[in-house]
Amino acid sequence: MERIPVEKWLIRWSGQRVFEKIWLPLLKAKLGDHYKETSASFIWSNDTTYVRCTQNRIEEGNVRICHRRLQEDYYFFYSKASSLGVKIVLNSDVRKISSEIRDKISVETGSSEEYMFDFVISTLPSDISVRIAPDLWR
Repeated sequence: MERIPVEKWLIRWSGQRVFEKIWLPLLKAKLGDHYKETSASFIWSNDTTYVRCTQNRIEEGNVRICHRRLQEDYYFFYSKASSLGVKIVLNSDVRKISSEIRDKISVETGSSEEYMFDFVISTLPSDISVRIAPDLWR
């Protein structure tokens, strides 16, 4: 994996559209233009670290290290996005995500609030994302 560019590997496994919409902004936020020189092992090492963090077989010390690393990544993303004027809504129980208005995504919360966004990033498992946003997967 060291010899495979991260861009090529991600496009192969997630497709061009997913790469452009999800992976590319994340890579640029984390690595800047250096993502072009980064190998696929970067994603593998980060991804497997996150997976290991969620497994129950981990020693207590490792869980703290992983938790701190995830917090740093989320804080970096939150800070960068906020500085660019991006609205970030946290700690909301999302009930439905739909695209009823052209080029806008509607997010309804459990408290009956509705937000309109140009883009939505979901960190939910795929099966839950498909359940709350069924018309966006067609």
